[in-house]
Amino acid sequence: MSQRARNVSKEQKDILIEYMRKHPKLISGKFTKEFTYKDAQKLWNELVNCLNSVPSGGKKQWNQWRKVWQDMRTKSKSKKAKIVNDRNETGGGIPETNNLTQTENAVLDLMSPILWSGIGQITESTVEGTELIPNLQSVLIPAEISLENTTNNTSNNTETKEISTGATTQSSDTEPQKIS
Repeated sequence: MSQRARNVSKEQKDILIEYMRKHPKLISGKFTKEFTYKDAQKLWNELVNCLNSVPSGGKKQWNQWRKVWQDMRTKSKSKKAKIVNDRNETGGGIPETNNLTQTENAVLDLMSPILWSGIGQITESTVEGTELIPNLQSVLIPAEISLENTTNNTSNNTETKEISTGATTQSSDTEPQKIS
């Protein structure tokens, strides 16, 4: 049975963050034609030698160190998002969550603020023309709508498709029609 690796020391976290600062392509873990998986693995192996040489910390394989980095990013983003959310809920008052550590701030500095704050100042789109359906909240459209029942109204040349939603449609020159 394998032993659990020792915890990552602060010195190792600092080395990891500084290495990421110098090699930003490793931060996201995305690969391109110019930066391949083999390139990333070579950089991770180089980093592993530095991290494993620290006497006070744990010894890990390159994929375990990558997981440490991913966990640091995730924890930092989540904590920052919670702080921002709490601040917004209190209307700018004192948030109830803890402050970020120096390490968490350093990790966040390497990432785009959009990753933890979201895209601000985007207005929700609105639906226009809902006056045709008086009680829009009560209309539930099933996942699959059957359009098999098609009838032609020869008196005013309008085509009505029967859909099983219970909604009412209205043409400008006819009476409201019940869609069943």
